[in-house]
Amino acid sequence: MGAGNNAEPTNSESPWSPVNLPVRFPNHKRGRFGWLSFRPDCLQWANNPLCLLIVLSLASIILGMVHMGFVNVTLSTIEKRYHLKSGDTGVIAGTFNVAFCVMCLPIAYLASRPGASRSRWIGGGMVMVAAGSLVYATPHFFGPTYDVRGLVNSNSTRSLCASENIILSEPIIPPDWSFSVFYVFLVAQVLMGTGCVPLVVLGVAFIDSSVSRRRSSLFIGIFGAMIVTGAAIGFALGSFLLTYYIDWPSADLEVIGLTPANDLWLGCWWLGFLITAVASAVIAGPLLAFPANIQKSKKDIIADGPKLPSCIDDSPPKMSDILGNVTFMSLAIGEISPSMLGAGLGAFLPKVVESQFSLSASTAALLVGVTGVPSGLLGCVFGGWILKKLNVNTHQTLQICFWGSAVLVLSSFSFLIYCPNAPFAGVTEPYFQENLSDNLWTLTSSCNSACGCQSVAYNPVCGSDNLVYYSPCHAGCSLAHGAINSHQKVFSDCSCVHYDSDKLQSSHRLELFSKYFPELKTEDFQRTESLISNSSENSLHPRSLTSTMGFASQDKCPAPCYGLLILFFMLFFIGIFSTFALNIASQSAALRCVRENERDLAFALRSQLTRALGGITGPVIFGLFLDKTCLLWEQLDDHEQGSCAIYEHFSMDRSLLYISLAARVPAVFFYAIAVWSHRR
Repeated sequence: MGAGNNAEPTNSESPWSPVNLPVRFPNHKRGRFGWLSFRPDCLQWANNPLCLLIVLSLASIILGMVHMGFVNVTLSTIEKRYHLKSGDTGVIAGTFNVAFCVMCLPIAYLASRPGASRSRWIGGGMVMVAAGSLVYATPHFFGPTYDVRGLVNSNSTRSLCASENIILSEPIIPPDWSFSVFYVFLVAQVLMGTGCVPLVVLGVAFIDSSVSRRRSSLFIGIFGAMIVTGAAIGFALGSFLLTYYIDWPSADLEVIGLTPANDLWLGCWWLGFLITAVASAVIAGPLLAFPANIQKSKKDIIADGPKLPSCIDDSPPKMSDILGNVTFMSLAIGEISPSMLGAGLGAFLPKVVESQFSLSASTAALLVGVTGVPSGLLGCVFGGWILKKLNVNTHQTLQICFWGSAVLVLSSFSFLIYCPNAPFAGVTEPYFQENLSDNLWTLTSSCNSACGCQSVAYNPVCGSDNLVYYSPCHAGCSLAHGAINSHQKVFSDCSCVHYDSDKLQSSHRLELFSKYFPELKTEDFQRTESLISNSSENSLHPRSLTSTMGFASQDKCPAPCYGLLILFFMLFFIGIFSTFALNIASQSAALRCVRENERDLAFALRSQLTRALGGITGPVIFGLFLDKTCLLWEQLDDHEQGSCAIYEHFSMDRSLLYISLAARVPAVFFYAIAVWSHRR
């Protein structure tokens, strides 16, 4: 920036002149790109709004990866690993917003003072995000090893029907360590929540002050889309990492004998946080290099028209003025309940899909990510583009917010779609040949009472009668066989599993052969049965399928709801797309409802309201509601409850429907107030 641009205007120049405005920093180096006194000319190509948008977008991507991606994808795994309830993980997810709300207004006030640098605040915040990501991953490295080999190894009788099972086994993780880990996650979330405040609160105003009003909507839309892009990357990468075992790369899957489809499988949840720790530290460098203010081009200044004199525009922002702005406050309050819904769904929707449609944690997270996140990204871009294309004024933007929120109420009814629970022995269905009233809500039956299953860990199997059993022991299985079909175990001589092949059609019997014995040829059906019945006791298949003694596989029973799964995600895509497009319109309207020097403080207040009353409460409310729909809790060796093993699907979806309606309807009301107050 040349020295001539720093000169004071002559007396002949009008204070309303849109060009040749005075620069607020007398030292020319303060307006240059670089670090401390190192601001060479060769770096000044980056000192422009476009490069600022790129760097802020990269930081937003990283924040989206860790906050909206990795944290949400791994909650289910952390819940199982450390025996936490959904209410506990809801508190962990909500702590991010607690820290955000506590630090939001102080940081916004300090950053809006004369001489403060938005870029330095944002860069310092990303350093804190790096520290928080690192702390979040530490429980994996300092906690006890996750060891389930005794539960799945075919040479072990620990989970089979055997009288010695009455001897209690050691817990996978000590309860006191689970208690400590809970607070480690809280500290990590506090660091990340505090670190994201400058980017979220100052980023929009930083961009808006660097470009014309016409370009501002598009730039803000792109910036908002990047956090959703980060969430997409976080969901996709997090889902991919969950397909690797938790002790990667040292784990030997041949010894462990698990696949991602097994309920005992825990994925590599911690690696993503190490990635974002490094990325956050790296992006902090260029953020710290930007000057406090990036001057608009002459073209943008002329496009914006006359600007208030400096003496008026530099007056300190007053909270009373912002609180008295009915239009702005209506917009801010209208965002609270949708924020609650978004935070709750972001934290627990992968878990809901995993439970509803009997999917693995990695598959459920991937489906939510590849559907919800791109739709949010497209919604942000579309919202910014349509506002720029239509060139709407503030009142028209407010009307778009009202009608859009009214239509979004209908998206709540997508939660009418649910998949019935798979029949679970002793929970939703009685054991074979026992009455419903005598055998429901207890896992012990006459067929497994002598097996000593009281201390056996949750290790669900799917019986040949299409019932789910709590473990091979609860199915009465006395024999386990080597891995087939990529480590899937087969259990036989299951006294609780009824199988009468004489009553099954040949096609159904052949289907069972294909499922449990895929490596055997089925061209000669009778020859295959003969081969099984004549095999030795130590071979893969020691009994004939003609026996009434059933068998089971270490896998989930398939859910017959894949058509509903597709329909659910189609409606989910439309709802998320509309929500994010509407959010861009709401942000744009909020910017135009306050003075330019009030925007940092106003957006800090807006963010604090939405996160304090929405972002914090959303995950906690969702977690508590999900815990209320739990049918069966995992029992630990110390007689305490672990994580939920089975949820009641109908109650779960109705709870989500009521929460969604309670969130969508108030937003319509407050947007209507915003339209009315602005017209007045």
